[in-house]
Amino acid sequence: MKSTGSSMVLRKITVLYLMIVVLFVSIPVKNVQAAYSTPEGFEYTLRQGNAWITKYKGPLKNITIPSALYEGSGSIPVEGISSYAFQSNDQIESVIVSEGIKYIAYNAFLHCNNLTTVSLPNSLEVRDSFMFRSCFNLREYIIKEDHPNLELVEGILYTENLETIVACPPSSGLSILNVPSSVESIMAGAFEFHKTLQIINFNEKHLDIGDFAFDSCENLTEVNLSQNTELSVYSFYSSPSLTVINVPSDSLYHSSYKGALYSKDLTTLMKYPALSLETTFEVPGTTTTIARYAFENCKNLMKVILPEGMTKVDEFSFQNAISVEEVVLPASILEIGGSAFENCSSLQYITLPSSVKTISSGAFSSCDSLETLQLPEGMEYIGAAAFENSNSLKEITLPSSLRNLGERAFQNCTALSSIHIGANLSAIYQNTFSYTASLTNIIIPGNIKLITDYAFYGSGLRELDLKEGIESIGSYAFSRNQSLEEVILPDSLYHLGIGAFSENPSIRKVKLSNSLTAVPNRAFIYGNAIEEVIIPEGIVSIGERAFSNAKLTELILPSTLTSVGDYSFENTSLKNIYFYGNAPTFGREPFPLKKYYDSYSPIEGVYYKGGTTGWDDVSVFNTHYSSIQLKPFYLVQYLSDLDEENIPNDHMRYLSGQTVVLKRFEASDTHLGINFMGWENEIDGTNVIYAGNSEYVISNEHPAFRAIWSEEKIHTLSFENNIGNPIPDQYLRPGEYPKEPIIEQREGYRFDGWYADPTFTDVFNFDELLSDSGMIYALWTPLVYQVTFDTTGGKPIAPELYEYMSLIKIPENPEKTGHTLHYWSYGDNFRNQWNFKEDRVTSNITLIAYWIANSYTISFETNGGDAMNSITTSFGNRLNSPNTPKKAGVQFDGWYVDRDLTREWNFEEDLVEEDMILYAKWAPLPPSVKYRTHVQNVGWQNYVSDGNKSGTEGQSLRLEGIEILLEGDPELGIQYSTHVQNLGWQDYVSDGEMAGTSGQSLRLEAIKIELTGSKSQFYDVYYRVHAQGFGWLDWARNGMAAGTAGYGYRLEAIEILVLEKGLSAPVNTRIPYQSKNDSQSVRYQTHVQNVGWQEYVGDGLTSGTSGRSLRLEGIRIKVGEHLPKGSIEYTTHVQNKGWLPKVSDNAMSGTSGESLRLEAIRINLTGELAQQYDVFYRVHAQNIGWMDWAMNGADAGTAGYAYRLEAIEIVIHQKGDPVPGDTTRPFIQK
Repeated sequence: MKSTGSSMVLRKITVLYLMIVVLFVSIPVKNVQAAYSTPEGFEYTLRQGNAWITKYKGPLKNITIPSALYEGSGSIPVEGISSYAFQSNDQIESVIVSEGIKYIAYNAFLHCNNLTTVSLPNSLEVRDSFMFRSCFNLREYIIKEDHPNLELVEGILYTENLETIVACPPSSGLSILNVPSSVESIMAGAFEFHKTLQIINFNEKHLDIGDFAFDSCENLTEVNLSQNTELSVYSFYSSPSLTVINVPSDSLYHSSYKGALYSKDLTTLMKYPALSLETTFEVPGTTTTIARYAFENCKNLMKVILPEGMTKVDEFSFQNAISVEEVVLPASILEIGGSAFENCSSLQYITLPSSVKTISSGAFSSCDSLETLQLPEGMEYIGAAAFENSNSLKEITLPSSLRNLGERAFQNCTALSSIHIGANLSAIYQNTFSYTASLTNIIIPGNIKLITDYAFYGSGLRELDLKEGIESIGSYAFSRNQSLEEVILPDSLYHLGIGAFSENPSIRKVKLSNSLTAVPNRAFIYGNAIEEVIIPEGIVSIGERAFSNAKLTELILPSTLTSVGDYSFENTSLKNIYFYGNAPTFGREPFPLKKYYDSYSPIEGVYYKGGTTGWDDVSVFNTHYSSIQLKPFYLVQYLSDLDEENIPNDHMRYLSGQTVVLKRFEASDTHLGINFMGWENEIDGTNVIYAGNSEYVISNEHPAFRAIWSEEKIHTLSFENNIGNPIPDQYLRPGEYPKEPIIEQREGYRFDGWYADPTFTDVFNFDELLSDSGMIYALWTPLVYQVTFDTTGGKPIAPELYEYMSLIKIPENPEKTGHTLHYWSYGDNFRNQWNFKEDRVTSNITLIAYWIANSYTISFETNGGDAMNSITTSFGNRLNSPNTPKKAGVQFDGWYVDRDLTREWNFEEDLVEEDMILYAKWAPLPPSVKYRTHVQNVGWQNYVSDGNKSGTEGQSLRLEGIEILLEGDPELGIQYSTHVQNLGWQDYVSDGEMAGTSGQSLRLEAIKIELTGSKSQFYDVYYRVHAQGFGWLDWARNGMAAGTAGYGYRLEAIEILVLEKGLSAPVNTRIPYQSKNDSQSVRYQTHVQNVGWQEYVGDGLTSGTSGRSLRLEGIRIKVGEHLPKGSIEYTTHVQNKGWLPKVSDNAMSGTSGESLRLEAIRINLTGELAQQYDVFYRVHAQNIGWMDWAMNGADAGTAGYAYRLEAIEIVIHQKGDPVPGDTTRPFIQK
């Protein structure tokens, strides 16, 4: 097996794509026997005679897992390592898996935090990548070079031929993953928890990528998809540093919108990069689904706007979106999915539209910044844990439409202080309001039939109002409410669970329901402050420790009681106990005993109702309370045939021989116009009349006294106080004046007096006597308040006046351009919606218009290009530039708002104001140059284009021919000439014709390339060659020679580019051509007096003489063939002749044989050469010496002095290069 860049190379067995399940479900497990252990610390089981390691308890840090275990004289082969065998073993640092072991099961080494190195055997059959899951410090896999089925490349474990990526150690140090072109799949969890991975570049294949393949890669910042990459919603779960997901425009499976990853059709938002710099994201109108974890871990995103038409906020879609502060929901939303906003710790602003019917389980759990949320009427379902751990939520009103409230819905909402329960909810389930520490009071209405276990466990209740209708309270439902002071159970309640009100140390009073038959075990245990318990008739049993540790001093037990459980009233302060029925059965030590408690104070009396039975021998009292004598008590009853509702009560219990002071009816207690005369004892039959306040001695009986009456005329004055508090009737004797009652002022009203009639026309006079009974009426006048309308940019609306508790009439739509009125709000931040059907005026108020920007559809007319989906956005928004469409043969040139393509849409500045169509403008494609070369021993290679290499490097193979053509613009062509071995420069050929030779084994040595056609002036062609002996030469352009001359060196490769003029050109352009004999840019020779023609010199060297007084008589000048296409022209000023006609390219200017001096010269360049280069020249003149430099056709020399030129120097520089010297005075004239 060859090395591929790692210390060792792996090969891998064919992968069975196993979903995340325990590996050994696919391995035979018959004949599993009991566990065994070895002295080395291995525990194992047997499967069909083979050992499976199940645990390691040895002391070693560096472990070798043996291929066989020895038992007695025999050995047992080790077949595999079971799941969780080494789980959380922080001791081990390295593992060597011995040859022969075939299987490592799922999670076998889970959470081995110090494991760094693993050596795998050739025998291993890898079924998934979770063998070493969550081994965060694992750095390296090691395998043998001859491994038959696995390969290891740069620390990554692959299957054979690099077809599947199996796993990469989390601490391998990998930062950039370039998925090899051979890879067809990536196993589930392959890069899970990788610490350093930053960039992923996918290959061009349609990969099978397992779930959680890149889970929790904490430093992953960039993902680059190919055309065929298809991702799942779990591919990049928990990627807190993800900044950019690059989706190519030709992707078959995905699209990108504002940096977010989408399905191809833009219906499913799959992933929003966590570190995207955008603070607001408006989800496009095409979106119907937001995938799980799409906004997870976002750090900068603060506001998300969902589009109209979306019906559900999908499960987990915003889970852990920790920076999001506001989410705008459309009116079409029906459901908030499970855990949709879970752990959105910054979420503060969200308004649920009236369309929402369902909030699913965990939807808003752990939203720590959410203080208020209005649940709309029409909502029917709130799931389990929907708001659990949302610690800032202060107030919740459950709408009357709500029919289900899930368990734990508001558990641990520690700031929740107000709950209003709707009329159709029938049950409060387990832990729904547990640990709501700020909830101090609650009214639970009668429509609630069932309150289940722990419903309000650990809350902060001080006041609890349980209304009639409640039937059952579960175990520990109100346990540990530290401040609860009173428990009044409604008479509808028939079931109370174990410990329902246990450990409430502040309860002082308990009144049990008349429908209860049993007080359950521990019902009020540790109610340390309970001073009063009302146990009604109907209670049959009291459970064990029901009132243990209460502060009771007196206990009254009903006649229905038949059993008192173990320790029911232990450690209380009981002094007196009263039984109203026959003796019940008693459990162990139901009342306090001194032997257990230092604070014990003895019971003073135990009493039973006279006439009841079973009290002669009660063992509990005989055993533990033998010093107490049980005594009977008697009750006094008052009866009346009239005025029964006002009969006096006597709740005293009397012993035989005690005196009763009989009560009387006071005149003020009657309303029937009669007088109380006294009492008659119905029991003794003596017909004695006892006046009020008379004394009566109890004698082993329960006396009953009946009232005796006589008539007297009484007038009754009743008061109709309308909205005020009820006022009791006044009973007036003859001659008694009515008394004006004290009126308590009512909010929102002014009291304007009492009237004798309900139409408020006749004022009642309290200074007159009544002639008969009657009613008077209070006049309350409602106060008037001003309602102001803030239209927030809409058409103004005048303020209006409304009486207290009036409904406000819905105002006319104030209209605002590009917006639709969503609702009228009050208060701050538009969060409180005014309900015109229910909300009433109670003070001066300002209603504020809350507008929603209209949604507009932007359609795209591509004019023959790829079809594009329309998008939806809101009024006033800027559009994000959509994906660029494609059209064969042309290039996209912008979006325009009109069919005539006269006004381009500016995506940076233009704002959407209406539905519109954008029209695509197309322009000719930029020219693309294609070329291919004929290479020695290879033949014609495939075409390459636009700067890519054609030919070879490092193989010493010559180029023998070349074909070049241009695509994209018919008004642009190309021609080229090659310098061929033994043949020299060939004629130019063009547009795909061959230059060079074929079948003659002749090398190309140099090349010139230039553009043709009407648009050639707008483009440059650049080219460079790889030459034998030199390597890559610099770039030539526009007809310059590239290559070598005089060396006999072959061209081996070439690169060609066509660029629009003005664009950034290749950097190095100085030496594209190397000539052994003539590498100079300019060469020149002069004809000198008495000397004749001198040898050619070049590039700034001196031609002529200095200090010998010899005149120049003629000159020839030529440029290097490697320069761009063009000529060098020149003319000379000759003695007696003046300026001669121009000549060029090595022609002579001047005279020969006429002995005439040159006095001045002009030199210039033409063609492409002149566009790229400047020519500089200076002369040595008689009596002056060297003059300054002239350039590009300027005069150099003298005129009018008859001075001879004696020498010249010439250079050619690229435009922009420094000048060769001073250019101030190249020419003087007399």
